[in-house]
Order: sequence, then C-alpha cells, then structure tokens
Amino acid sequence: MTKKLLFLAVAAFCTLAFTSCGSQKDIATMQQQSAAKRIGNYKQISKKIQKEGFEIVGLNTLDNAVYQHLVSLSGGGKEVIGMAEGFKSENVGRQVAKNNAIIDYATTESNTIRGKITSNTFFEGVPATEFDKFYAAYQRHIQINLDGVLTESFSVISRNKKDGANRYRIYFIADDEKAKSMRLRALERAVVETKTAQEYATEIEKFINEE
Repeated sequence: MTKKLLFLAVAAFCTLAFTSCGSQKDIATMQQQSAAKRIGNYKQISKKIQKEGFEIVGLNTLDNAVYQHLVSLSGGGKEVIGMAEGFKSENVGRQVAKNNAIIDYATTESNTIRGKITSNTFFEGVPATEFDKFYAAYQRHIQINLDGVLTESFSVISRNKKDGANRYRIYFIADDEKAKSMRLRALERAVVETKTAQEYATEIEKFINEE
C-alpha cells in the first residue's frame, strides 16, 4: 500500500470513528435533555394524574413522589406501570396492579425477542410455530425472575365512593443492568424446554446483549 493510500485509509477510519463517537454523544445528550425536560415538568405530570382522579398512597406528596420518580428514571431504567380497576379492597387492588405490571413487562420482553427473531434473515426457513413454545417459556421465566428488577416508586389510588369500584396504579422502575441479567437467566432456562431454541441459543443471546 502506498503512503497516499495508507493516509486515506487512516483518515477514513478516523472520520468514521469520530462520527460514531459523535453520534453516540449526541444520543446521550438528547436523552439527558429529554430526562431534564420531564423532570422540569413534574408538576404538570402530577396535575395530570390528579385530573384523572388519583391521589397519592402514603405520607408523601404527589408532586414530590413524581419528582423523585423522574430523577430516578434519569439515572437509567425503564418506567413500568401496573394498573387495576373495579376492586373494593385496597390490598386486592394493589396486588392486582403489581401482578399486571409483571405480566405486561414480561409480555413486552417476550414480544421484543419475537420481533427480532421473526425479522432476522438468519432464522428464515424456521417455522414460526417452532419458536412459539420458546416465547411462552421465555415469558414465563421473565415473570418468575423479576425479583429485584422492578423497584416501586410510588402508588396512587382513585376511590369511587358511589359503588366502591376503585382504581389503583403503581409506578415502577426497571433497572437496566438487572433486567439484562434476568433476560439471560430466562433465556438459559427457556432453551432447555425447547429443542429448536437450543439450536439458535447463541444467536438469540446476541439479541439480548444488544438491549
């Protein structure tokens, strides 16, 4: 390779690296700005919850609970909300809301993997039904292994004094690092139950590591 070609190759590499680094910084900056904007709007978010008929559960104020929740989210993590309707016992409503949050989170995780598998050419030719058992097993093990992943921020309740059909809502934060470890554990246990998934476990694990 001549000195001129070598120089051009190095220049191209440096440009690519700089562009990649710059784009990553831009994404991080945008995420920080978005988080800061949400934190700045905490009172508006609090008012919206109140307009929906909810009040804070516990001794904290709703404004403060929302603010602390948004600050925690800005440090990383995903918001997960569990809801329950039509109950009379507050304890029952709370448990149903928590269970719904777990089910919704596990369903979303399973659908994410399903989407990546069905859209990847590597899995072309494999009947979708072959993976159905894996998706169900993966979702089940996500639900089982959620301890420590979801942290409750605050709860709100809407009390219906006429017929007692109350509503309950719990706001959680899913820890990113713990969630990744949980996905890998769920994958490890789910592939044991499905022969087809065992053959493609390495490729599926790559999808999880990308999240």
